[in-house]
Amino acid sequence: KGKIIIKPQFVFATHFSKGFAIVGSKCQKISNSHNNEADCQHVSIKCDQYGYIDKSGAIIKLGDYTFKEIKEKINWQKLEY
Repeated sequence: KGKIIIKPQFVFATHFSKGFAIVGSKCQKISNSHNNEADCQHVSIKCDQYGYIDKSGAIIKLGDYTFKEIKEKINWQKLEY
């Protein structure tokens, strides 16, 4: 509805799964291009720190963790379309 519930404060954030979202800080964008200029170009984001927040925006954990470590700790699931 366009209402800000949690103040934007992270370069990277996932959707909420089971009440938590994975967030990243100290991130950098990595450009990825294809051989043919007509092919799509996209950007990946790699963060030095990952953690997770609850639905109120409270930081539960943030530090020198990998995305995979946080994903497994909170049993985060990607959306299935």
